[in-house]
Amino acid sequence: MEILADCFDAIFLIHSLLNLSDAKEKRIARRIITRTHLVALTKIIMDAADEGFEIEHLVEWVKVFFNGGSSATVDDDYNAASGAGSARRDKIETRMTAISEHFENYMAELEERSHVGNSVADTTTDADDDESLEV
Repeated sequence: MEILADCFDAIFLIHSLLNLSDAKEKRIARRIITRTHLVALTKIIMDAADEGFEIEHLVEWVKVFFNGGSSATVDDDYNAASGAGSARRDKIETRMTAISEHFENYMAELEERSHVGNSVADTTTDADDDESLEV
């Protein structure tokens, strides 16, 4: 139960780091706490905690993924599985696959960009300065 509480704390932190005076970010903040999207996001946050991703990177990913304009997200498969009958097993699996793939691709691209042109010494961090997500 503690893991779930920590996960919800992380989601609350992500929500609080969104700029609610910005219309797009306000819409994103509203989306991530709806029942359908919160469940999917919870799994991503738990995985991110296991990988030690920084909260700032998660916030940026949330801003990208849940910025679908008139749709909930930028992923068509996820959006199609979020409509009527969204509690059906096949739709849950579709959403989980779509959100997981987007998250993994985003973080892989972020890691690749951060290592381009950096030496190994430039990419090491001091343990005291680590701001990774802990759930």
